[in-house]
Amino acid sequence: RRAADRRQRDRLRCLCVPIESTKGTKFTKILLCICIFGVLGELRGYSIEVKICNMNADAIFPILMLLTIWGACLLAMLLLFGMGWVFMRFLRRGEKVFQGASQALEKESGAYLAEAELLPWQPDALADFASHLEIAGLQIGPSLHYRGALKSLSQPETPGWLTFDLQLKFGKGTMEVRTAKGAYRLDIALNAAQVRVDGIPLGQIHTRGDEITLLGMDQRPLGHYQHQRPYLGLRVSVKVYYLRPGYLDPTYSPVEMRGRQIAEFNNNMILSQHLQFLQGPVPPLYRNLDPDLTAEETDWLMALLALEIYYRISRHLSDKTTRLW
Repeated sequence: RRAADRRQRDRLRCLCVPIESTKGTKFTKILLCICIFGVLGELRGYSIEVKICNMNADAIFPILMLLTIWGACLLAMLLLFGMGWVFMRFLRRGEKVFQGASQALEKESGAYLAEAELLPWQPDALADFASHLEIAGLQIGPSLHYRGALKSLSQPETPGWLTFDLQLKFGKGTMEVRTAKGAYRLDIALNAAQVRVDGIPLGQIHTRGDEITLLGMDQRPLGHYQHQRPYLGLRVSVKVYYLRPGYLDPTYSPVEMRGRQIAEFNNNMILSQHLQFLQGPVPPLYRNLDPDLTAEETDWLMALLALEIYYRISRHLSDKTTRLW
């Protein structure tokens, strides 16, 4: 049996299929050779050689076409596999983010704000406000729901000085802020926001571009603030947006009330996920605070902070979507 297997193997190794190329049967004979190769290939363990004799260049063209089509199909399969792998990773990452946001938003707004353990209010509390913002939330289409807290300079490990809940749909909604001192609410609409402190109307914030005006209940201007845009113009880059130069630098602008400057406000708050890229200490939220702030002026600074938190979240979502700078 071994000798018979050896003789059969030797015959298959030396098998030669001579075919004379003729114009009418060229393609048929090529297919015949391919079929013979495929049948003999099923006999595993044998060395098979198929020779095509007397074949000109025109006869090779169909084989090259078949090989090209096979290569293209293989490339397409690899491309589809790669796209599927990337899509699955994107889905897993989105599912993880969605689950984290859902956990942060599972409580009702009132319960979330009431249960927050905040630092006790002090007369110099504003001087200890850090430009460090913790946020968690979700945006689905035109609906946006985010929550978070503003941290302390001296006690960054604590929950912070305030907590907030932002809910918007088509650019309109509410921003609720709670501190140990009181509760603030902004009813946000197009270019304006109604301000309430502990349920009592305080006035209105009117925006026109980067110009922010603080209006009293009689619609007369009480104060003025210039919103600073940290990055002017658009520059395309492959870098991660929060690593570009100047992204974490503070941008202070003076806040004026009744003709005098009461503070300088940094509207470029740093999000917790970007804190690891900060070089140096976290900057204060306010600087050059007037030592003789009135209760009304403190309330307006808190209302302005609530509006700027809304702007900061909007810019964060815009940067994540476009990645243009």
